[in-house]
Amino acid sequence: DMVHLHVHSQYSMQDGLCSLDDLIKQAAKFKMKAVALTDHDGLYGAIQFYKKAKSAGIKPIVGCEIRIKDNQKSNQAYHFILLVKDKEGYSHLCQIITKAHLSNPGSIPAVEKNILAKYSKGIIGLSGCHKGEIPSLFSQKKTKQAEETACWYQQIFGKENFYLELSFHGLSKEKEINSQLIEMGRKLKIHVVATNNVHYLKKKQASSQGLLNKIANLGTKKRFYHQKLETDEYYFKSPSEMEKIFFQVPQA
Repeated sequence: DMVHLHVHSQYSMQDGLCSLDDLIKQAAKFKMKAVALTDHDGLYGAIQFYKKAKSAGIKPIVGCEIRIKDNQKSNQAYHFILLVKDKEGYSHLCQIITKAHLSNPGSIPAVEKNILAKYSKGIIGLSGCHKGEIPSLFSQKKTKQAEETACWYQQIFGKENFYLELSFHGLSKEKEINSQLIEMGRKLKIHVVATNNVHYLKKKQASSQGLLNKIANLGTKKRFYHQKLETDEYYFKSPSEMEKIFFQVPQA
């Protein structure tokens, strides 16, 4: 059964359009048994989301999209998805998010890899969109380093708790990255999972999200994730739409 595992709500401040009520209604409309919430850098809507999903008979998957960097001095941070498996995982995710904010006061939250490794138990990791570390290494033609990085993530999360994230929003670079991820998954025996980087519920809302993006960037202090979405494909797609996109990858 198809489940959306990369979803931004209005709690991804000035970036996501989905209200929690509408998100749950859409999941119910598509007869989804579960849905995730992975807002940027926080769990601001997690409790409400959990209660609303439970009330609707849908399994809530609490998560977060964070940024990861090699160490405190690193200027490069990559997108990464964390999903909670159990109570310990929720506690660990809270620790990760807190440390990401405290280690970067007044700046964009990011967590160092050693902290991620320390608090990885009870959490499932997804490699992220094309702004993730592994896709970025592929884009730089650093295949060996990408494989080593994937093995590191698999080691800290566990074989059954790390997935290579496939997503396609109409970008040519995503096609190439997906092919490389699938091939690497086969080679290293790492599972792949299909996602859509959801920022709004319906395709026609893309322009509204674009307007929100412009408002976010009116100030002098820019936020890293307030970058314009490149296409109008970042919506809550139906299972049939996702199946058409990834029909050649049934294992995802």
